[in-house]
Amino acid sequence: ENISNEYGAITEKIFDCFAAGCIPIYLGVPNVTDYIPKECFIDFRDFKDFDELYLYLQGMKESEYSKYIEAIKSFMLSEKYDEFNSVGYIRYMEDAISRVQKLPIKKRTVLGAKIEWIIKIITSFRLFRDRKRLWFEVLFS
Repeated sequence: ENISNEYGAITEKIFDCFAAGCIPIYLGVPNVTDYIPKECFIDFRDFKDFDELYLYLQGMKESEYSKYIEAIKSFMLSEKYDEFNSVGYIRYMEDAISRVQKLPIKKRTVLGAKIEWIIKIITSFRLFRDRKRLWFEVLFS
């Protein structure tokens, strides 16, 4: 990840690994397991350095590799993954639109309402993340 100290800021990088059918070696947000099961990735923080990680990877048995791949598949088929795919994106958009519609409109013109709504949507970091997830979902599903 680009950042590792902002809770919940998970980007498409780990999901790209899932879609490619490989096991991610993850170094990112400290609460990643609140969103993605630990069985789906190798957490770099579990190793003291690159050498220790390398030895772990070299000694990995086929059965252990298969467990990771199966965990990834199970996660991607679960409801918990919906937060990161088009289903979650649609839910988030419905909620965002509902919240924006409840905001007081400064200008009572149609154009003013549209501009205010667009600004609120564009400035939402979470929406940007979800748009990337939707793009990921469309490309790789």
